[in-house]
Amino acid sequence: MPVPRISIASDASLARAASMAGAAFWLAAAAAAVGVLALLLPHSPRLDEAGLAAVTAGAAILAGGALALTRGAGVRG
Repeated sequence: MPVPRISIASDASLARAASMAGAAFWLAAAAAAVGVLALLLPHSPRLDEAGLAAVTAGAAILAGGALALTRGAGVRG
């Protein structure tokens, strides 16, 4: 006999969490885009390209995770 799932989260709290995940996606995606542009456009020779690439990759991974959370919660947009 299957055990019923009991959810302690209300629909409102799930919607809020999905909204926050959507905001995190857009912020991280914007950070990744700025990082890519900074690497592609002419820049100072003193720029730490490896460090900027690492931060850009981290922002892209964060954006992907936030997008997965947003999609998993059923939010579109």
